[in-house]
Amino acid sequence: MGKHKALILAAVIAVLATATTAQAYYETWDGWFVGGTLYYSGNAYTTPNVYTREMYDSTRVSDRDTFYNPAFGQGDTITIRFVYDRDNDTIFLKIASITGGKTTGQTGTKEGDGTWAGSAIRRKNTVETTWSSVIGTWDASFTYPAGSPPPTPYYTGGWTITSSTPSGLTGDGACDGDRTANW
Repeated sequence: MGKHKALILAAVIAVLATATTAQAYYETWDGWFVGGTLYYSGNAYTTPNVYTREMYDSTRVSDRDTFYNPAFGQGDTITIRFVYDRDNDTIFLKIASITGGKTTGQTGTKEGDGTWAGSAIRRKNTVETTWSSVIGTWDASFTYPAGSPPPTPYYTGGWTITSSTPSGLTGDGACDGDRTANW
């Protein structure tokens, strides 16, 4: 075997060895939409409850962990109820997908962001207003505390509506929670 072929073979073996020994991990995070306010027609609608859904992140030799929830692909939604104080006036925000990710790693603080999409319906007495599309963003800081044994990792951040169809629905709120699983 020539010298060049031997060098190429050694380089390929080194790359394969690195790829097969790189650590992949999976995490599960709860929370996501834990409060907020929607605004429509000059009225502020607040949520009286905490809404939670687990999201999973998958890491495979990358600089970004990608978030996903398989239930969203099967028609599942997060439904959040926002109430205005009078006239039985309520908006239901239905989140149908969340995407995005965070910087890879499980030490220190990692930054994450992404988008979400869904729809909304307002019920005021017997009159309904429907938004066929509500789109927004989220961002959060994911903290992996040091200690022995290490405390539970957590995240804090926020979500914002960036557009609605028809227009006129705006709002924002908090997203925070804990890591519930790691494997």
